[in-house]
Formats: sequence, structure tokens, C-alpha cells
Amino acid sequence: MTDAPQDADARAQAEAPASTGTSLGAWVVTGLVLLIAVVVLLPGLGAAGLWSEGEIAVLDRSLAALGEPRSDMVRSPWLPDQLRTWSFAALGRSDLGLRLPGALAGLGLVGLSVLAGRRLGWSPVWAGVAGLFALATPLLLSGARTVLGNPTGELWSSAAVLACLAAVRGEELSGARRWIVLALGVACLGASIASLGIALGGALPLVVIGLGCSAVVRGEGGDADASERSPLDQGLRAAVWVGAVACAGVGIRLVVGQGEGYIPLLAAAKDLELVEDPTRRVFSAGLEDFGYGLFPFTGLVVAGLFAPGKARVAALWLGAAVVAISVWSLIYGETPAPVVVPAALLATAALRRLVDAEASLGGRRLILTLAVLGALILAKDAGRTPAQVASPLFFLGEGRFPGAHLGLDETLPSLAMRFAALLILAYALSPAGRGREALSSALPTDPERRSIWERLAARVEEFMAGVRERARARGVAALGGDEQAFAQRQQTLATAVVALALTAEAFAFGRGVLDELGGQLSVAGPLASWSRSVEAGADSRLAMYRIRNPGVARYGPGPASELFLSSRAELDIYLSGLEPGMDQTVDLVGKAGEVAEVSREAWRSALIRRTDLPSAYAGARLRGHPFHVLDASHHDYVLVANFLPEGAEDQNPLFEVLHQTEAEIEAVRAEVDNQTKVAWSPYVELVAWEVGGDLHRGGTMVLDLVFEVQRPLPAGTKLYARLQKGKSSRVGAMPRELTGGTMPPNYWRKGDLIHHHEELEIPWLEVLPGTHELIVGLRRSEKKNLGISTPEGDTGEFGVMIKGKKREFAVIGTVELDW
Repeated sequence: MTDAPQDADARAQAEAPASTGTSLGAWVVTGLVLLIAVVVLLPGLGAAGLWSEGEIAVLDRSLAALGEPRSDMVRSPWLPDQLRTWSFAALGRSDLGLRLPGALAGLGLVGLSVLAGRRLGWSPVWAGVAGLFALATPLLLSGARTVLGNPTGELWSSAAVLACLAAVRGEELSGARRWIVLALGVACLGASIASLGIALGGALPLVVIGLGCSAVVRGEGGDADASERSPLDQGLRAAVWVGAVACAGVGIRLVVGQGEGYIPLLAAAKDLELVEDPTRRVFSAGLEDFGYGLFPFTGLVVAGLFAPGKARVAALWLGAAVVAISVWSLIYGETPAPVVVPAALLATAALRRLVDAEASLGGRRLILTLAVLGALILAKDAGRTPAQVASPLFFLGEGRFPGAHLGLDETLPSLAMRFAALLILAYALSPAGRGREALSSALPTDPERRSIWERLAARVEEFMAGVRERARARGVAALGGDEQAFAQRQQTLATAVVALALTAEAFAFGRGVLDELGGQLSVAGPLASWSRSVEAGADSRLAMYRIRNPGVARYGPGPASELFLSSRAELDIYLSGLEPGMDQTVDLVGKAGEVAEVSREAWRSALIRRTDLPSAYAGARLRGHPFHVLDASHHDYVLVANFLPEGAEDQNPLFEVLHQTEAEIEAVRAEVDNQTKVAWSPYVELVAWEVGGDLHRGGTMVLDLVFEVQRPLPAGTKLYARLQKGKSSRVGAMPRELTGGTMPPNYWRKGDLIHHHEELEIPWLEVLPGTHELIVGLRRSEKKNLGISTPEGDTGEFGVMIKGKKREFAVIGTVELDW
């Protein structure tokens, strides 16, 4: 008993150099990580505008606090709104000011992750890796680059946990320092309650502190036995649990007695949809949100849970937070989990073990397998539902989410697969370590007694051992025979690869995905283009057709200069240079097919929905109105005008499929290789086709069809274009929209050349290799197809063959599919 304090002091002295974090190297690494975080989080913070859904509601609360009249506001915790309002007012009511507190909270969470790593006794480099892990998580990036979520609340909660743990456990703190840290932790706990409520901001951090005080971490020596603790230690630990129980009790009492209103002490109002139908959300939905919020590191975090080592407190922290949030979300709806710091610590703990030469080979491979499989699974989910990954703090639904417009179904999976590849590279570069002998000895010594899998494992192991041995021999020779120096170089190189991977993930998601997404979910971009059109000489009124967007009040010219057009006819009249409301029977401009000129005094621009563009363009060219698209960058809105400023280009997306001039028609005909002749009189004629891409099972087929128009097709006409071999092997069997819906066929006009381009996935199982026929047809309705008029017989020019007695389908060529 008498030796215990001496042993503890010895351990503290031995670990002091690794945990104080006062060395120059520690400060350099911390400064570098924070510099990277600043570069990722702060530049361009308010450039793309606020999201019309989600962020404008937060703006309204700040404007209401500054005295502007607002209605239908959503209540939220006091402290985060107050911080945003102060910053918003101080920085001239700019978007930057509204988002700055969240960005600074993100920087704080990165710094706390580095600090927590150092407190665990990790080297400055590994503590910096923990900070990069925190920076690269979508949870932190989304909260810091927008005003969604509650990053300031998570910052206070995490700071309270770390400070109170250090003070209550008395790690390297004594006298006044301990009381100062404890006071800091209590202050952060109060701020956490003001930001997250008494349940998530009070009870949850106190439970984590209590669990952390009770944890005995292997390899650290742990805390002293209860009988050896000082009365102060025992009193502080008891106070933590008493506080946790008190906060939880008050929170449960408020939840049970809560009606439909908002309770400030809980910082939440019940989700009325869940009140009406509790089955709309299940407990596992919280786990799913947690996994998407840590994309693509979820597998690595789970691996850290299995063997946290010194990060055992982080494992308890993460588990308590995820369970609490999952239960909370059953009543209050989707809520982000405050797990950035513990997740970063666990991911780093798993990574340290992955590249540690002293760790068992089997354990390292298990970590690698979990991390890579997790990344690949998340890559598949991100390709299927990109909205849940790209916007983890505000789910829009796939129908309203601009994932297809931005290509996020390809971008996000590529991020996950790149991280998996770099993780494998880091493992390959790390020292071989121990464990291979044990693995080999587990196999039967007699090769004849080994199964095919055991023989395969032995061959792979021999091959990998040979590669590693040759690389090791060359490296050691280059370093003059110093094997220890070579092992250190390997570990340094592996760590550098991981740090590079995390930095690339942070930049790609924070400055790439989120910036592009913000530009699509805000109306600021199209309205900025409208402002430029006014500077070029257009009417100073903001004309809008079928647009109701809360962002217009923020970025528009104001109600006095807004003009709402109630019909297509009013839009046509306005763009003709006349005033809406006049007699619509007036012959507006010239003859059909001739584009009239508009005087500079009659220059007009209007903001319309992208779905209204085909009809507006068709009406304009029918009457001979000039019609141009000045901005088509937004997925939902386009800015159209009856003039084109000097030096500007028409951005009309219809021109990607619609070609009218002789030069355009000749260029398209030259692009598409195979000529054909299939007509559906009196509507259209198919004149060319081409099939390319990866023509094998699991590949992507690229199909191009070129139609000459004689007359507009009936509205709703769809295209059959499939590859078929026999009766069972088919690709693209279902009818699809012509031009993918870009230019509906009822707006086509005589003389147009329509270029239909699409990509089709070739199934893995439903397709057989070999020669497939390319069969085309047009569906008039669900019960009727259009009949083919040319060729008149069963065969025609360019090898065309008619299928069926009703002459509804034609074979226009053959395509070879490989395995």
C-alpha cells in the first residue's frame, strides 16, 4: 500500500514528456493542423449564399432578434442563436457573420481532438492525425461551413467532458491548476446546457465524465483503488454522478410532461409527425445517421471500438452519445450526434494499431478489413442516396436534392474508394511487424493435409513475405544496415500517407462538395446573374414566373422591385418588351420562324423554373421572340432574357439535345457513326445511332440516337431502346423519356434534329455475353405504341428489320457484350 503513490509518481514522471505537449514539435504540429483547418473552413464561408431551406430560417431568428418583423419562426436554443446574432450584426449583417461562429466552433473541435490525443500520451504527430480525422468528418464540415446543426453546442459539451475529466481524475493537476480547470469545465457545462438543453447538454456530458472517471485504461496504470483516493477525488466523482442523475431526472420529467410546445430548458419541441405516427422512425435510424455523418471513416471508428487501448474513455463517450441520440431522435426527430472528438480519437487509435510493428498481424489485418469494407459499403450507399451523406444535418429527400445535377452519385463514392486505397497503401508501407510466424504455424505442417483455402493463404503469405523482405533489404541497405531506422522511416511514411488522405478528404468534401451543394441550394447565384443583367441594361424589376423561394427576400431587390408573372402568356408578353396585363391577342412580334430584334429599352430578363424552360422556349421561337438563357448553373432555376449581353454566351441547356442550324446538324451526323432509316410518320425519323461505353456485364452502355423531326410527337411519348438476345438477356427493357426529359417531344418542331444521349447500366446477372440486337420503338401511352411506317416491308435500308405483326419495333443493329 505504501508503494502505490511512489509507483504512480514514477509513472507520471515517465509519461510527462509525452503528455505535457509543451515541446516545440507539439506546437508546430498543432499549428499546422489548425492552419489546415483554417484554410478548409474559413475561405469563401459566405460566398455561395444561405441555403433556402434550413439556413434562411436561422437568418430569420437573427433578424428578429435585431428588431425586424418576422413570423412563423422555429424555436431553437438560446446561446447558439445569440452568438450568431452578435457575429451577424458585428460583420455588417453578412452571410459570413452568420456562419462564422459555427466555423470557429469547428476549429475548436479540431483543437480539442489534438489536445485529447496529447492527453492520451500520443506523440504530436498522432495527436495531429486525430485533429485531421475530426476535420474531415462530414458532421464537422457541414456544421462549420453552414449554420445547420449545433457545432457550438458540441464544442461546449466536448470541452466540458475533457476539462472535467482532467480535473476530477486529477491527472497531472494539483492545487490551483486543478480548480481552474474544474471551473473551466463547469463553465463549459453551463454553456453546453444553454446550447443543447439539460438532457443532451447536461446529463449526457456528466454521464460521460462519470464513465471516464470509472474507467481503468490498460497500459496507463489506471486510477488508484477507491480506498486510496483522497476525499476530494471521491467527492468530485460523487458530485458528477449526482449531477448526471439530477439533470437526467429533470430532463425525463420535462419530456414526459411536454405537449406540442417548445421547452427552453430541453431546447427542443417534439416532432409532431412522430407524435402522430411513432413508427416513422426506428432506433436503428440513429445508428444510420451516425454512420453517414462519419463518412467514410465509420469502419475505422468501429475498429477502434473493438480495441481502443488508451482511448477507452472515447469508446465509452461514443457509445453513450450514440445511444442517447438514437433514443432522443425517436421523440424529437433527426438530431446530429455530438461525437466528432471521440470518433476522431477512436479512428486514430485504430490507425496507430494498423501501422504499429509491435501489434499482432491478425489484429492489424482485421482493422484494415473493417476500415476498407466500411468505406466500400458507404461508397455504395453514397452512390444510391447521396443526400444522406452530402447533407447529414439537413435531409432534403432525393427528389429535391441536386445530387444528379452535381454528379454526387459518382463524386462521393470516389472519395470513399480513394480513402480505402490510401489506407491499404499506408498498411503496405508500414513495418511488417510480428505475427507472421504464428499465422504460418496455425496451418497444418503437411501440405497434403491443407485445404485449398489454407494452401491459397500460404501462397499469398509467402508472396507478400517475399515482397516485403526484398523491399526491407533494399531499404536497410540504403540506410547503411540500420534496421531500426528503416522501420521508423516506414512508419513515418505510412503516417504521412494517412495524413495526406485525411487532408484530401477534408478539402474535397468541405471546399468541393459543400460549396457546390451550397450554390445549388441557394438562390443567391441566379439572383447575382440577374443583377449583372440589370447592369447590362435590362429592366430593373425582378420578374419571376412560378417561383416562391424564401431566399429571394434575402438576395432580391426587395418587394417594390419584384414582378410576379402569373401565367405563361404573361411571361411571353414581358419578354416581348411589352407590359403584362395588356391584351394578349396583340400580334407581339413578327412572323413565326423569324427572330425579331428588341430595342435596348425593351431588354428584359426573368427567373423561371428549369422545368418551364422547354415550354417558354417553344413559345418564344413559335412567335419569333428572341430568347436566351443567361444563367443555367442552378439545378432548379434558370435566368432567361430577350437579349444577350456583349461577349456573353447563350447557356440554354436545350441546345445540348436540340440542333437547328445546318452546321449543327452536319456536326451531329458526323459524330454518330451508324446510319439508319426508321420513321414513325408523320412525326419523326431515326437517322443515326451509336452504342459505346463498357460493353460487358456490370459496365455502363452509352447510347446515342439522332431523330429528324417532321412534326411534334404527342406529349408523354417515351422511347424503347434495348439490347436483347433471345427472350431472357435484356439491357434497358423499360421505356424511358426522350432526351431524358430535357426537351419533351411535344415541343419539338419541324426541321429540328434531336440528339438523344443516355447511359444504361448493364446488369451482372440478367445478361448473357454474345451478340445482342438493338431494338427501338416509341410508346404513345401505357396501352399503345406508335407504328413504324418506314421501312414499308419487313426489312429496310442499313439492315433494319421490323419486329412483330403490329410493326411497333425495329432492329437497327447488333452489339457485342463481353463477360
